[in-house]
Amino acid sequence: MLLAFAAAALGFVAGRWTAAQPPQEDPLRALAEFRFDWLVLTPAQAAEVERLKPTFQSTLSAGCDARCAARCALVRALTAPEWDREKARDAVERMCAAHRATELAALDYLDAVRAVLSPGQQARLLARVGACLCETCARNENACCVPEGGAP
Repeated sequence: MLLAFAAAALGFVAGRWTAAQPPQEDPLRALAEFRFDWLVLTPAQAAEVERLKPTFQSTLSAGCDARCAARCALVRALTAPEWDREKARDAVERMCAAHRATELAALDYLDAVRAVLSPGQQARLLARVGACLCETCARNENACCVPEGGAP
């Protein structure tokens, strides 16, 4: 039974490695370093966006640290002499929670930046973020960015 589980786990990991696309930038997290010059911000808008950045960057850093710590716990659980399913599941749950927290932080930051912008700037910003998300999502028939019956 343990051998079968180990084989399944290795198959899962190998599948993740071989099926993975080359690493691409995550557009929502890239917002922390995003330049908004192309939106032609007023000095007041630029100052407000700069004021928002440090909190967002700090939140992302903490979230990434939490996800890496959980991933290390998963590695320890997977490589321990005795299999502990609960420790492994707990590590995965913590990884997912950290990922969720950083994605929501990115969304909150985007919302805060959007609130500073004019309606035209908002539309351009959200269109650009949407395009970035589409460029980095999996290109398959179920991707939201692929119109029915055709390529994006």
